[in-house]
Amino acid sequence: FSTMAEALKTKNIAYSAVSRVLLAITLGITKSDMEAYINNGISSYIRLLGFKKEFSAILNDIKKAGALTIIGQLSEIAGNDNLTSIDKKMLTHSIYCDELYNMIVRHKYNCDFPNEYKRKIIVN
Repeated sequence: FSTMAEALKTKNIAYSAVSRVLLAITLGITKSDMEAYINNGISSYIRLLGFKKEFSAILNDIKKAGALTIIGQLSEIAGNDNLTSIDKKMLTHSIYCDELYNMIVRHKYNCDFPNEYKRKIIVN
């Protein structure tokens, strides 16, 4: 990736700009996807990865307010009517990005990394 970005940069196109374009291509995120996400208000869900026990009341307040859907386990999205098709598409992109990252980490460090469907919520 770095080698390709370095080879594509020019005097008028910065390395960071080339990197962003290559990353968008790799992740399959298009301009129309980004416009749809922005028009949707970016996101109407929160992906909960972990929390401290003493702050669980805040999670309950968020659930009661109903402004955002809290997703703990990915299995919860199957029957969730609160998520729009745009939310589900953004979540699918997010899962793909996570899996790509995990694949790279597994390969680089030769370690087992749980996939997004098996990952547990961390509670301290």
